[in-house]
Amino acid sequence: MSRGDTYEWSNLLTLGYDTSTPTRTLSFDAGVDLRFRDEPGDDTSEGFEDPFVRFAYGIANTSTLMDLNASFARTEVNRRDFDLVEDGLPDQDLSTDDGDLERYDLRFAGSFGRDAPFGADIFGRFTDRQYIDTTDPDLFDSITREIGGALNFRLSPVLTARLTADYRDFDADDLEETDNDRRSIGAGFDTQYDEVTLISFDLSYVEIREFQTFGTQRILDEEDDLVASLSATRQLPNGTVFGSVSQDLSLAGDRTAVSVGRSLTLPDGELAFSVGVSSTFDDPRFIGSLDYLKELPRGTLTIFYDQEVGTGADEEEFLTARLGFGYEQFINSFSRWRLDGDVQAVEDTGEGTTDDRTRARISASYIRDLTADWDLIAGYEYEYDDQDNSGSADSNSLFVSVARTFRRSR
Repeated sequence: MSRGDTYEWSNLLTLGYDTSTPTRTLSFDAGVDLRFRDEPGDDTSEGFEDPFVRFAYGIANTSTLMDLNASFARTEVNRRDFDLVEDGLPDQDLSTDDGDLERYDLRFAGSFGRDAPFGADIFGRFTDRQYIDTTDPDLFDSITREIGGALNFRLSPVLTARLTADYRDFDADDLEETDNDRRSIGAGFDTQYDEVTLISFDLSYVEIREFQTFGTQRILDEEDDLVASLSATRQLPNGTVFGSVSQDLSLAGDRTAVSVGRSLTLPDGELAFSVGVSSTFDDPRFIGSLDYLKELPRGTLTIFYDQEVGTGADEEEFLTARLGFGYEQFINSFSRWRLDGDVQAVEDTGEGTTDDRTRARISASYIRDLTADWDLIAGYEYEYDDQDNSGSADSNSLFVSVARTFRRSR
C-alpha cells in the first residue's frame, strides 16, 4: 500500500579544480545537496545533505605510473547509487533503512621501473564504513585494509618473471565481532609466445583466517591452499581473443573459473563478449559478459550484460547478474532524449546469510541546452526492488532540473 506522494526540491552545489601537464594530473572536487522534502503525513525536512570530497593525483611517464585517490562521502542509506554491490558486502550495499552511511576511502597504486630490467608494482587501500542512526543489524561499521605488490624481473624482451605478495584485513563491528585476514605469496610470468600472443601464469599460496564470537567462545575458521591462473590473449586484425583458467580460495572452499572471450571493432561500433563457468566441486555457475556499442546517425545504442561469482570482504560468496541498455537520440544541435534501464540480481551461492535480491529500473529523459552554461533536464523514472524476507517495493518519479556549469580557463 502506497504511503502517498513525496515532493522534493534539491540543488546540488559543487566546486572542482583540475590541472594537468604531459606527465601529471591533479583534481579536486567537493559538493553538498541543498534539499527540501515534503513527505506524506506532514513530514517535512530541509537542509544540507550528502556532502562529498574527492581528491586524485596521478603521474605517468615512461618509467613510472602512480595514482593516489582519497574521498569522503556521507549519503542517506535509502538514496545510494542503484548499483547492487559496491564494496563486496551485499547485505549492506542492498539494504534500505533510515540513517546515513559515512565512507572514507584511500587508495594508491604505483608501477616503477617500467622500462628497466628490474621494476616493482605496489597497491593499497583503506576503507572505513560508518553507519549513523540506522536500525538494521546488517548495517555495521567495518574497516578494510589491503596492501600488496610485485617485483618484476625482465629476463628477456619476451619474458618477464615476478614475485607477488598481498595482505588484506577486514574488521567488523558486527554481532560476531568478525576479524578476517587473507595473506598470499606467489610467483608468475608473462611471455610473448609470438608477435601477437601473450601468455600469463601465476601460482600463489593463500591463507585465510577468520575469528568470530559465538556466545562466550572465540571461534577460528581457516583455509589455505595453492591457487593458480593461466591466460592467453591473441591480437587479431579487428580485435582480440582470449581464454583463461583461474582458481580462487574463500572460506567456502576452492572455486575454479574457465572462460573464453572475444572483442571486435565493428564498422559502426564495438562488441566484446565472454562465456564461462565458475564452479566448486558440485556447484557450477554460468559466468559471462556482453558489451555492445552501436553508433547511429543521430545517436548511440548500448547493451550490456554481466554475470559473475564474487567473494565479499566477509568471505561469503554471491552471484551477481546485470542486464541493461541505453539509447540516446539527438533531436537537433541543442536537444536530445535518452532512454535507459537495467535489471540487477544478487543470489547467495552457498550457506551464507546474503538475501537474494532483484532490482529493476527504467528512465526516460529529455535534455536541452538552454545556453552554453545552462541545461534543462526533465523525465520519468520507475524503480522496483524485491528482497527475500523483506518483500517488494516500487516507486515512480517525475523530475525536472536546471543545471549550470561555471568554467574558468587560464
